[in-house]
Amino acid sequence: MDFEKLELRKAGLDLVNPFETSNWRIETREVLILCGKKNGEWVYGETSVLPDPVYNHESTQTAQEFIKKYVIPAVKDSNSVEDYWNNISYLKGHPHAKSSGDQLLHHRQSVNQEKSLKDIINGAGDVAECGVSLGVTDEDKIVEKVQGYLDQGYKRIKLKIKPGKDIGYVRKVRKHFPDVDLMADANSAYSLSHKDRLKKLDSFDLQMIEQPLSHDDLVNHSVLNNYIDTPICLDESIHSAEDVKRASRIDACSIVNLKPQRVGGIKESVKINQACKEEDMKMWMGGVIESGIGASTQIILSSLSEIKFPGDIGASSRYFEEDIVNPEIKVNNGQIKIPDNPGLTNSVDRGKLKEKTMEKWTF
Repeated sequence: MDFEKLELRKAGLDLVNPFETSNWRIETREVLILCGKKNGEWVYGETSVLPDPVYNHESTQTAQEFIKKYVIPAVKDSNSVEDYWNNISYLKGHPHAKSSGDQLLHHRQSVNQEKSLKDIINGAGDVAECGVSLGVTDEDKIVEKVQGYLDQGYKRIKLKIKPGKDIGYVRKVRKHFPDVDLMADANSAYSLSHKDRLKKLDSFDLQMIEQPLSHDDLVNHSVLNNYIDTPICLDESIHSAEDVKRASRIDACSIVNLKPQRVGGIKESVKINQACKEEDMKMWMGGVIESGIGASTQIILSSLSEIKFPGDIGASSRYFEEDIVNPEIKVNNGQIKIPDNPGLTNSVDRGKLKEKTMEKWTF
């Protein structure tokens, strides 16, 4: 596509509170923003990997180099999303990095056609239902934090857990909130040897337990799924629509967490929705603490037909001291309206983006 200018910016957004899971902790969220200018108008894509390869094999540094070396040339040589994937699909892995080009070109398509992204993906829903994810925190503070988010209208609570900070942790929340929709996320912190410990979570009436075992282990998830009663949701193990079919074939899970960047962007997300429909699996929208640019993609994809649970989509103020979109994303009564306008759900504030830019490359 004949962009007048392409930029890659690494931006740092200060978090309101540090965020911690079973294997990582961050205080500032570094994101990579791919920017394209054509006819005086900017369009965007985002890559929100972690500084170190602890969620998957990608890191901020690897994604940054992959985007510069491969994504930028592929975008330059593409007149459509389909062209982009024809140009870049021969390269193995790096879905987060690849997703920046996919999002940018979807954004451009929406603007060019004066058609909302929701209509382009054949989305059906009008609102994104919002839950909240609580990082591993002190047990004596957890009840107060949960109450605070329920008071803000969030419709589901997700607790990050790890061995030693799980049974008592979940029990305390369930005791104080017997009727709240509650789930646990293990981020691959357990092995099959923990199956009896995980079985104890059955007594807490959880909606699901997310990714209890290794990121690359469908087989043992199948064993665990037939041992515990709590439904298993897979996150890190699902990279494509074909992975959904494989997981279904061996009964490894009944729910899929859709993180658009984990699967390469919007195009594959739509395929995964169709696979979930065919395999009778439920789906919900995950997140990796994206800026308002990446969150726009989450919000729009929440209109897909197989999204059945509130997603990890929070207000900008839930995570950031200041976001890079204007207006910032807001949650009202646990929902975000999915707009019908072309482009992103919220406009990018170029001034704030420049202010938070740590490094910039122009192409």
